[in-house]
Amino acid sequence: MRIDDFVPVNKNLPFQTGAVLCLLVFCIWYFLDNQRDISIQNLTHVKANELASQIKADIRSRVPALQRIARRWEHQGGTPKTEFLQDANTYIKDLPGLQALEWVDKNFYVRWVAPLEGNENALNLNLGFEKSRRIALEDARDKKQPTMTPPIDLVQGGKGFLIYVPIFSNDEFEGFILAVYKIEDWLDYVFSNMVTKINHQFEVNVTIDDEKVYSEYHDEIKFASLGSTSVIQLMNRTISVQITPTDVFINKINIYTPEIVAILGIFLSILISVLVFLLQKTKLAIFSANEANSAKSQFLSSMSHELRTPLNAILGFSQLLEMQATDKTIKQHSQEIIYAGEHLLNLVNEILDLAKIESEIIELSLEKHDLNKIINNIIMLIKPLAEKHSIQVENAINTPIYVYVDETRFKQVLLNILSNAIKYNSDNGKVIINSSSNDTNMLCLSIADTGRGLSPEHLSNLFVPFERLGAENSSIEGTGLGLKISKELMELMGGTITVESTVGKGSNFLIHVPIS
Repeated sequence: MRIDDFVPVNKNLPFQTGAVLCLLVFCIWYFLDNQRDISIQNLTHVKANELASQIKADIRSRVPALQRIARRWEHQGGTPKTEFLQDANTYIKDLPGLQALEWVDKNFYVRWVAPLEGNENALNLNLGFEKSRRIALEDARDKKQPTMTPPIDLVQGGKGFLIYVPIFSNDEFEGFILAVYKIEDWLDYVFSNMVTKINHQFEVNVTIDDEKVYSEYHDEIKFASLGSTSVIQLMNRTISVQITPTDVFINKINIYTPEIVAILGIFLSILISVLVFLLQKTKLAIFSANEANSAKSQFLSSMSHELRTPLNAILGFSQLLEMQATDKTIKQHSQEIIYAGEHLLNLVNEILDLAKIESEIIELSLEKHDLNKIINNIIMLIKPLAEKHSIQVENAINTPIYVYVDETRFKQVLLNILSNAIKYNSDNGKVIINSSSNDTNMLCLSIADTGRGLSPEHLSNLFVPFERLGAENSSIEGTGLGLKISKELMELMGGTITVESTVGKGSNFLIHVPIS
């Protein structure tokens, strides 16, 4: 008769557990992926607004220059041609993107052009020949304010727009100062002067009154859904700036949190499924074993070894993520993963130690060692912890003493007990290390703290595995295995550990150590 007949086991449970956890990981990944898209859309929207604002600011900075030319004409009752052309060429030099500056007479004919080279076709041109230009001219004249045309085909070639500034001398209309902008050249200049350059990070489209006038494509558009549009009103014209992020931008911001979470989540799902499988195997092994203690030890040892490798991988991935992360939230989450992973790894190591001790397979090398040297080394190790909790640790042993112990395991015992003395101490408390000997073969090493002390009930459970004596509900770190392991190790080295404690005054751990 098989053991399965006595122990009901769902053989599909590990696979079911893994499937459910993987589904949960998928949901988390989907949520984080959407959050990433929202974050990218927000950044894209900010950039679209920045481009639109730059366009608006550039035009608003140019119009006053044109108005100053018109006001000087009105103040002087006219401007000589040479003076106009000289001023116009200066403005064109100072304001890149400006194709030409012209004087248009009251009959809408272009009479003066600067520079003339490249703009010969505009000289003596009747601007009223095209309806959109004539409407803009009449609007500027009638409203006596600058007017911007919709996009037009320039006689100089290319797509552009015009800004008309009317001239009135003694309330008599004398024509316009006309600024000719070639849109592509102008926008290239505007975008090149931004504090944060585009640098192929975005696909850019600009429309004026729903007519596309500017396009900057680098590659095939892959992220159209992440694009954003910013709309501004300028001189009765509607200007829209639409941008879409490219691979360059996506790679630059480097937000890989969803993928990392998915990888770690799947890894943990597999790990937990393995644990479920191991638990099932253990359940069967316990029923089939002749000695319950032997079965438990084998299980703990097996589980600890199975956990170490994936836990180290998780810690490695998390440390890599922490080093590369620029986002504060991602960095904080990475630190939390590292903290939890290290805590779990310490628990696994302690479980493995306990399993080795109970299985009697631990190897010790008992030799003569300087006690003060060992204690001072441990004090240096726990110094950061002591400073964190404002605890003073004092070694009151003044005479040379040699003990007969396994150095590594004895340091492990001292580190466990001194760490507890610090963590469970009172604020600004003390830990005093001293020694006494009433036996030629045994030394009594005492570690006394000024903590809250232990009740008789707690004392009786002090060396019970996984028993934290109520500290499991506090922020104090621990696994509940340290004292159990320390006591077992001391007994293997020929000594023991006892405790004296008074509630409200503190505890005194007495480590009985063989001396040489």
